[in-house]
Amino acid sequence: MFRQIQVHEEDQQFQGIVWRDDSSKPIQSYRLSIVTYGLITSPYHALRVLKQLALDEQDNYPIGSKILLNDFYVDEVMTGGDNLSEVLHKIQELIA
Repeated sequence: MFRQIQVHEEDQQFQGIVWRDDSSKPIQSYRLSIVTYGLITSPYHALRVLKQLALDEQDNYPIGSKILLNDFYVDEVMTGGDNLSEVLHKIQELIA
């Protein structure tokens, strides 16, 4: 999930990696353009993006928005329905 969230270009300067293969080579620096897995703040960023997406799209996808706001834990959807057609409709809204 983390690698699917693009970091705004202006903010990419705040997360980077310095790297070199061996000590005889110069250090190279890289900017990360996606939310990085393993940082303390990564789960917050991922969940905050989902929350904002749900708020932005609640008029277009009311069921999917409600699921994102209430039935999501870390990277798992925990929801259900009374019948197969209801569940399939929920899946379609979440994907859309």
